[in-house]
Amino acid sequence: MGGGQLLTRDELEAIADGYVAALVARDPAAVPLAERIIYSENNQRLEPGEGAWRTVSGLGSYRHILADAAMGTVGYLGTVRVQGRPAILDACLTLRDGRIAQVESLLIRDAVGAHRLEAMGGPEDVWLETVPEAERVDKTALAAVAQRYLAGMERNDGHGDYSFFHPSCNRIEHGLQTTNVRTPTAYGHSDDVEFSSLTAEQQWKTGFLGFVTEIRSRRVLVVDEERQAVLLAATLDHDGTIRRIELTTGRTFEIPPYFEVPRTLQVMEAFRVLDGRLYRIEMTLTEVPFGSRPPLEATPGLPSPAAAGPLPHRGSEPVLPPASAAASLTPVLEAMRRHDPSGLPLAPEVRYTENGQKIAVGTGVWRTLTDFTGAGGGASGLEARVVDTGGGQAVWLGRIDELRVPGVLALRLRAIEGELVEIETVVVREEMMNERYGTITLFQPRLLLPLEVARLVDDPPGIRGPAADPGGPAPWLVELVERYLDALERDDSAGVPLDARCWRRENGWWTALDPMAAPFDPAHASFRPFSLGVAELIDAGYFARITRVRERHHVVDESGGRVLTIAACDVEGDVTGFTVAGIGDVCYPGAFREEAPEPSEEGLFASRLEPDMVAASTELIVQMATVRAGRIVGLDVFTRGGPLGMSTGFPT
Repeated sequence: MGGGQLLTRDELEAIADGYVAALVARDPAAVPLAERIIYSENNQRLEPGEGAWRTVSGLGSYRHILADAAMGTVGYLGTVRVQGRPAILDACLTLRDGRIAQVESLLIRDAVGAHRLEAMGGPEDVWLETVPEAERVDKTALAAVAQRYLAGMERNDGHGDYSFFHPSCNRIEHGLQTTNVRTPTAYGHSDDVEFSSLTAEQQWKTGFLGFVTEIRSRRVLVVDEERQAVLLAATLDHDGTIRRIELTTGRTFEIPPYFEVPRTLQVMEAFRVLDGRLYRIEMTLTEVPFGSRPPLEATPGLPSPAAAGPLPHRGSEPVLPPASAAASLTPVLEAMRRHDPSGLPLAPEVRYTENGQKIAVGTGVWRTLTDFTGAGGGASGLEARVVDTGGGQAVWLGRIDELRVPGVLALRLRAIEGELVEIETVVVREEMMNERYGTITLFQPRLLLPLEVARLVDDPPGIRGPAADPGGPAPWLVELVERYLDALERDDSAGVPLDARCWRRENGWWTALDPMAAPFDPAHASFRPFSLGVAELIDAGYFARITRVRERHHVVDESGGRVLTIAACDVEGDVTGFTVAGIGDVCYPGAFREEAPEPSEEGLFASRLEPDMVAASTELIVQMATVRAGRIVGLDVFTRGGPLGMSTGFPT
């Protein structure tokens, strides 16, 4: 408590309840926040008043609190409403001198899980019992047994010592019991119906969880000695390289498509300890970009993230001679396809990012890419190159495959004196849904226009080949694109040199001048935004949900009149629509209507497929702008969502 008086359990619980009430009221001033508070949400540093503070609209009925009076920490696992929809809120508050100095939170957009938790009515009674002192283990032992759980999960092979599980241990995941289930139920993304019928220890002994390739940033958040409970946070990586697992039972577990691409899950997990072993487990998680790291430090002495540093520079001569960024595009793609960066002319401190996360060269998509446009394999369709010789940069934009998962890759290289000093990738993947959740990114907002690679077979005009007229000097081309991006922020196209016939495509979908465009607000069936020109689309307010476009990085091809931009678009989540003159208020798809009834169980499951354009998020965009005769004539945009506040990895 930083020298202050220790707070009691009741006081800590009251502070936690007050914090959630303040979220609902959208009033940070209603709780005692420290002057220099550290606030994180879904692994991103934000300020109080941002993120959940602008979108939480109500309190749910599930509440589970763990308190650690000695350390001045309190954990909250509960349900809330986000723009009217059920969601799960995890928060750990750290108190200093009676004020909240640190908040680590997950806002998990899982209406189904929230619904299950609320159906339980509350945590099982055993979580709330005060354990007699004679039956307790100390704080060190409590933390250690929870850590053994993580150690046994990482690269689980079934041959470890899993005696840390109590014989009667039960685990729930987002309110769903996943151990000792008597009725056969498929587990997670798999079709396996045996796993959930086993005890916790039996599950670990099968080796089923071997697709969890690394667990990092392991942190004990709360140790509730009085109730023998622990709350911890951890980051689970699935690097996409595990294709099948030979279980100790003699069966072969074929890994589902969801795990064929790199995934990172951020978890908060509560443990109730009985007789020194894990008796009850309550798990919640959300998906974050692969390689994402919590902004708060990991517990000292535990393994640091494998992605923390660059690949060590090889002292031997590179296989490739020193080359320009443009000449290195194909060799880098080939290195990705063979899953081996050795031999590339990498600078000693090369910086590699993937979807905004700094990770090591050779990880992420380097381990999963199986084909790309122009490689002579299955990937076909989009392919474009943009070369900025003056800035030593080049970009490849094209189709890729990662086994059964198709997508689009933007690969940006920057070279200095023949060495690659920057490698930036943005991967936009096609997502599909099936009865086991397919490859949908877990608990993240669904885009209105998810990528459909089949739409990329026919290129829009001007994306390839030289321009009919010189594009103009790079600063001037960048200025045109900057004006356009500024216009998205202010919903005003004035001063933006947009050709009247300018086309715009997003994730393969035509979003301007499309005569077949459909309405997206049933209340205004005659209003079809994507039939408008780009300038009209801006002025109508379609982009009102975008509050800022930041970290804009441009690569310019002067002779081709093209500008490739990578940027982060923030969507605060509190704009539910826009007003069109002569038409009225138009709601975004996914906007909650206060008069709507509480969704049914079937409706909750269906909601996982619905677009949700009003959720707080940051969208990484890759945009190719084509300029002819001083006007923007084409915009090809690829978008992927992520937690609000995420960086491109190359902030400007």
